[in-house]
Amino acid sequence: MELTVSNKTILRILLLSTLFVALVLALFSVKAQLVWIAISFFLALALEPVVDRISKFMPWRSRGLAVVVVFVVLITVVSYVIISLTPPLISETGLLIKNTPDYANDFLNSHNIISDYIRTHDLVGQVSQYQSQIASKTIVFGSSALGIIGSILSSLVALISILTFTFFMVLEGPKIMSVFWQYQPENKRAHRQELAKKMHRTVNDYVSGNIFTSIIAAVTTAIMLKILGIPYTIALGILVGIFDLIPLVGATIAAVVITLLVLVFAGINPALIMLTFFIVYQQVENNVIQPLVYSKSVKISPLVVGIAGLLGAVWAGLIGALVAIPVAASLQILVKDYLDNKKK
Repeated sequence: MELTVSNKTILRILLLSTLFVALVLALFSVKAQLVWIAISFFLALALEPVVDRISKFMPWRSRGLAVVVVFVVLITVVSYVIISLTPPLISETGLLIKNTPDYANDFLNSHNIISDYIRTHDLVGQVSQYQSQIASKTIVFGSSALGIIGSILSSLVALISILTFTFFMVLEGPKIMSVFWQYQPENKRAHRQELAKKMHRTVNDYVSGNIFTSIIAAVTTAIMLKILGIPYTIALGILVGIFDLIPLVGATIAAVVITLLVLVFAGINPALIMLTFFIVYQQVENNVIQPLVYSKSVKISPLVVGIAGLLGAVWAGLIGALVAIPVAASLQILVKDYLDNKKK
């Protein structure tokens, strides 16, 4: 049997393929802006319950006034944190970059298992070579004033854009959803609204819970570093908080990085103490903090978390991994609902 394809069909396939490629390229060209919008969306979901509660105490139960109050408080807190932490963070990071070679040399010249092994196997030259390469790159990066100014400005633009998008999403969210539900079939509207509530609760709890646990990790790590007398506690604590946001592997990466830095700064005994701290803390976070924070509303398969985090990280780095998890959780709810209804 001979299969014939008309020129019209071929032209249609080529046209659709071209449009698809153009759409993908267009999305990648505005990838950063799409990430901003995604972050704004999830921040809006996290802030919406707060706005709903506060609106009950506002004159005429005004939602707009409640949104303004919440954002004034949010911007005040964020500004205070930035103003308070930026100077010590910059100074500590600069000192860390400047003094790391000296710490490394002191460590190599000290007497411990690792240093003795390096000297015994004539690895000092290789370590020094890697050390000089890292130092030269960090010095070049740290001395680039234009690069620093550009990074600050781009971060400021991103922060302002995200807060603006979030403000209007929270303010206009109920109106948008009201219009959306009007166009849904009446016989399916209640069921779809129930699904939307489940997805909203899951995403909201995941986003707020992940941020909260990361703050706890950053603060407790900084306190532990301070107790051990390790320098740069603020910078290293914030580094742990950022890594802790990454699903599955972030906490492990943070533990390895900080333990190695403590090993270089202070020696083996403090490093072993720090490693023990991370092991104990991870058990507390996994078995105590996360169950209390997430309660019973966030039920995401570890496989879904892993796949979503990997794909999100490839597409948009750390932010992509964070955004991908709630999206995957919502899709998991939809797929489960579809399969349950298919059985009936």
